[in-house]
Amino acid sequence: MNKTDLENIFIAAFNVARADREVVELEREILALFLDAMGVDEMRGAELLDRNLSPQDAAGGLSSPEAQSFMVKTMCALAFSDGVRAQNEIDLIFSVNQSINQPIELRPWEEWEAYILEVMHTLREHKAA
Repeated sequence: MNKTDLENIFIAAFNVARADREVVELEREILALFLDAMGVDEMRGAELLDRNLSPQDAAGGLSSPEAQSFMVKTMCALAFSDGVRAQNEIDLIFSVNQSINQPIELRPWEEWEAYILEVMHTLREHKAA
């Protein structure tokens, strides 16, 4: 994944995080990992969000099916992180997943914690690279 991929995924992730109008600590931690992986501060992160890019448009700007898959998994991780199954978040995730070239088969909701672990691991590895 390149920096533009990470920027687009960050924007989509933020949209999921704020969809239920409450950003919990774990969501903030995941979003902070994106900033670290991109090598930007919170000010630049806020500038990215000012682009008002929809998650579907962000997905369309990704460089590879792997990046698209990571975006969907990231959105699932953010949706699950507060432990509340909000229908507006689920609808957004399904919409984005159906809009990508190779939609992924999503795990059952009860297993979405695995997405949190995968996303955090991937972002930490990306920063180290």
